[in-house]
Amino acid sequence: MNKSRPNQFLFRLNDTEKELFLKKVTRSGLSQQNYVKKCVLDKPVISLDRAEMHKILVELSRQGNNLNQIARTLNERGDLIRLKDITEMKEGLEDTWQQLRQLIHTQA
Repeated sequence: MNKSRPNQFLFRLNDTEKELFLKKVTRSGLSQQNYVKKCVLDKPVISLDRAEMHKILVELSRQGNNLNQIARTLNERGDLIRLKDITEMKEGLEDTWQQLRQLIHTQA
């Protein structure tokens, strides 16, 4: 037993996962143990609030639909989009991006 690292973990992989794991270990040039430690300990894990993420994704979808409607109108009529429409769309996108940034920041 290694006195500096007395704790041991076991995990299971199917054949496909095992092949992928071994390829990645080989490419890294590390031992399996060091590869797993590097993957587990050196990378930040971001866990997101699913309900909040869903709310943001719904809003992004709504804004995408609005953008598609504006593009369709332009293609059909050739009219210029009203500045008010562009401003509202831009503000909505900025608000949504701010919510997304805040969610990621608070979950990190």
